[in-house]
Amino acid sequence: MSARRGRTRTALLVASIIAGAWVMSCYSATEIQLAIETDVPCDVVRAHGIAVFIGASSEIAAASAPVATTTECTPGPNGAVVGTLSIVPSGDRGERVFIDVVAGFDKDVARCTADTPGCIIARRAPRFIPHTAVRLPVHLSQVCARVHCEKNETCEQGVCVGVDTCDTAGCGSTAAKADDASVIDARADAACDGGTCAPTVVLPAIDLPSEIAIAGDDVYVTSAVADAGIAQCKTSGCAAPTFLVSQLLDPATVAADDTGIYYSSASLSLQRCDRPACTNRRTFNPDAFSTIVMNATSLYAVSQYNAYATRMEKGDGGPTFLNASNPLTMTIDSSNAYFYADNGSIKGLFKCSLTGCVPQSPAPQLLAPAIDVRSMAIDATHVYWAESDTGRVMRAAKDLVSGSAPITTTAKRPRSVVVDGPYVYWTDEGLADRDGVLWSASKNGDAPIAMATSLPHPYRLVIAGDRLFWTNRGAPGSVMSMPLR
Repeated sequence: MSARRGRTRTALLVASIIAGAWVMSCYSATEIQLAIETDVPCDVVRAHGIAVFIGASSEIAAASAPVATTTECTPGPNGAVVGTLSIVPSGDRGERVFIDVVAGFDKDVARCTADTPGCIIARRAPRFIPHTAVRLPVHLSQVCARVHCEKNETCEQGVCVGVDTCDTAGCGSTAAKADDASVIDARADAACDGGTCAPTVVLPAIDLPSEIAIAGDDVYVTSAVADAGIAQCKTSGCAAPTFLVSQLLDPATVAADDTGIYYSSASLSLQRCDRPACTNRRTFNPDAFSTIVMNATSLYAVSQYNAYATRMEKGDGGPTFLNASNPLTMTIDSSNAYFYADNGSIKGLFKCSLTGCVPQSPAPQLLAPAIDVRSMAIDATHVYWAESDTGRVMRAAKDLVSGSAPITTTAKRPRSVVVDGPYVYWTDEGLADRDGVLWSASKNGDAPIAMATSLPHPYRLVIAGDRLFWTNRGAPGSVMSMPLR
């Protein structure tokens, strides 16, 4: 079944409502099945309604009359189930269709536009796959009711992410054969562009999340506001954080391993507690620290105020001074610590044995201008760092005598850098509220690729397993995740 809207071909569906589900009166094997659910209470759905708009472009979808509306709603285990709507192509069976699913939250859905506060809009732009029924979940989250996203974005749990533009049967899926009538599930948050999938929301709302650590299936995050602390969430996601520690003033760092959680703040010494629930809290070191990195036996940390780097054994916390040249941040490999330091008139990258440096203030092996370096990473051959004031992400050979080379020189405010396999990843906080980007680049010098855009001040980035996790500091703060390249 098909129809024409103006002079543009578009998919159309029957607006019949049967037991809460939108259904086709004629079935086609080539179809997209919208499975719509929401965390909006059913009484709100019934009062204000949900509408679906479809077009051959995002502009046409936004300007068209709805092809279907409903006030049906059934409470379900994850909120409320609205129903399933089947869409079939009007022409080419491989055409793309642009879909807006809109829910009225504070007002009737008939009064909703793309710029109307109090309305929830979920956008998709999938492509039909011939002879395949693609099931596309759409979740309408009430935290999106006052979030405005651009036309090429959709709101997922309060955060604007790229609209699904997959050309195959979902991210990482294999298109079905022409004679295969199976249904392929495409994740609602799985947007594809050049083989890269869009981010998922791990934690949708937390005040000013900054530092992040992952151990097992737990995510630990600092909330950098007065009287906040250390929050916990699962890597698979949670609706709200569990605060394990509170009443901290500006928590500065968090780290975790299989057995313990380590954290420090402006008002507190370095503390240790037992995983996973932060029991048996105790002072691990009387100083406050701004950076912690770990290996199997030791912690390596930068003092927040006292201009030194130190090693602490996990067993007893006893410190061994590494260097007193005013380090800003550090990273380690199996033999050495590398840190960017500002030792008065001499500034640059330092290299120091994990057993300590003698004398305490050696000359830097790689001189650099006065730059703001707050994140470093390392692989088998190079050390990497992000310069938040120059817009550069750099690397140098680990001997620190062969000079440095840029990964990029065009970032606005790079904040955090990590490496994995052939790729370098970094967050660019940007200069405006939704100006942030998660970038990646191959180590061989290929042009960087924007993996996620329009992020609200992305900050600290870590790798766990085969995924990236990072904090967004913009309101509402959040924790996001996406697959590695």
